[in-house]
Amino acid sequence: MEVHLYHHCILSLRNILTHIPVCEAQQCPVIHVEQNVQVIGDPEEATYGNVVQFSCKSRTEILSGSQEMYCDENGEWRGQVPKCKEITCAVPEIENGFVSGDIPEYEENEVLYFRCDATYKRTVGIPSKCIKQGNRAEWSPTPACESIRCRLTLPPQEGTRYQSPSRIVFPPGDTLRVMCGNKYWISHPRETSAVTTCKEDGEWTFHPVCQAITCNSQSYEEADIEGEVKTIYGYREQVHYTCKAGSEGRFTLTCEKAGWIGTPRCTTITCNSQSYEEADIEGEVKTIYGYREQVHYTCKAGSEGRFTLTCEKAGWIGTPRCTTPLGCGTSPPLTDGDTTGALRFQHRHEERVQYRCQNYYIMEGEPYKTCMNGEWIGQIRCLKPCTVDEEAMRSHNIEFRYGSEHKRYSHHNDYVTFSCTERRIPVGTLGMRFQCVDGEINLPTCQ
Repeated sequence: MEVHLYHHCILSLRNILTHIPVCEAQQCPVIHVEQNVQVIGDPEEATYGNVVQFSCKSRTEILSGSQEMYCDENGEWRGQVPKCKEITCAVPEIENGFVSGDIPEYEENEVLYFRCDATYKRTVGIPSKCIKQGNRAEWSPTPACESIRCRLTLPPQEGTRYQSPSRIVFPPGDTLRVMCGNKYWISHPRETSAVTTCKEDGEWTFHPVCQAITCNSQSYEEADIEGEVKTIYGYREQVHYTCKAGSEGRFTLTCEKAGWIGTPRCTTITCNSQSYEEADIEGEVKTIYGYREQVHYTCKAGSEGRFTLTCEKAGWIGTPRCTTPLGCGTSPPLTDGDTTGALRFQHRHEERVQYRCQNYYIMEGEPYKTCMNGEWIGQIRCLKPCTVDEEAMRSHNIEFRYGSEHKRYSHHNDYVTFSCTERRIPVGTLGMRFQCVDGEINLPTCQ
């Protein structure tokens, strides 16, 4: 009886173990997306608690739908299956403002034109543009309008003080007095204390901040700055100038609240006209000459030369000098020639003496000599004619003939023609025609 009961219990235990229920997690259905959608996670084997994320494969597209979906306890996906589409932005709703035109949506990088209502202005001054931010298309910066107000930054900057610093926001029409400390001013206008007013556009009539007093660099044609040249100079800073060539002197300017203080002055270098008894000025004659201007002089008759003076800081620079040339004594004699005029013992500079040669002589060179600063200048000589001993020629059986039958001599460079008589023949191959050279002539030989 006990054995049977034990066996029955074992069978019952086996039946209980065989039919124990098992809990399994709910599985969500497969998510189907288009090819241009990037999936991060497993959309096919997802169970409760699994998350799948989505993005666009192309940078030129944005996600429309859920960026992520998760599988819930009922085996359903929470979220909307996304798609990827071109980057576009819808017309935004702008509080206290409106969009001009009737464009339903804008493409990437297009600018949104909108206006704010009266007494409102744009929150950000730059235009709003449709751009991609993450997986979404957004307007950047966000188009918004705010009440028109003028604002202050507290505490004020160094050198700036406000008469009523208890608030930082001012409606249009309110005023504020700005006061500047030492070394500071309101640059427009240049004051150390002034009242600025909040305008209808939310801007101050002038920027309510005091600036350090500065002066812009000042240049002058006639002067150079000594030392370092800067664009901006500070309060009470001094700048020293040296006058350029053509003028002289130096001066100093100081940067003050009223601007540059000092007298920029250079003295222009000039020279009064200079005259000389022995020389005349070439070209235009002026009363005053400028720096480094040159004046050329030509020496008058009775002297010679020219010189130049230059106007410099020390006055006229140069050597005014004219040379009186020397005269000459008695004219030099000419061999076989004479002067045409009366004999004189003294001749002036550049004076000429005319010459002539004696009868039958030929002159070589110009027919005169010139006195130049104590010396006679000129190359001249008288060339001799040639004559032949007629009896000697006949005794040697030689006949001759001058250039003309009526002549009894031959001039320099003229030719004399010879011939042999008695059937004799000339010796040599030079022929029988010889030239007269300064009274000398070759004679032939017959045999």
